[in-house]
Amino acid sequence: MDNLQVLRKKVTELDKKILHILNKRGQLVQKIGAEKNKLDLKICDLEREKELLAELKLSNEGPYSSQMIEGIFENIFKCSKELQMRHDTTY
Repeated sequence: MDNLQVLRKKVTELDKKILHILNKRGQLVQKIGAEKNKLDLKICDLEREKELLAELKLSNEGPYSSQMIEGIFENIFKCSKELQMRHDTTY
């Protein structure tokens, strides 16, 4: 196996781990949505998102730029809000 294939295999393995973690995050987000529903709270909490983005950007060690990290997590937040709004758990 040449070096390119080895590197790609490692990326694929990491992608699968990222997917697993995203799905675990999604399950927690659904539980948060249910709790927000019980407490009659809004799904969207922009202040929480801003705080979390700031914390993530401070924790970023690269090579992704802060802007890239912000874009990635803004998309995760968007998908998380969609999960919180859904009442079913079908995939």
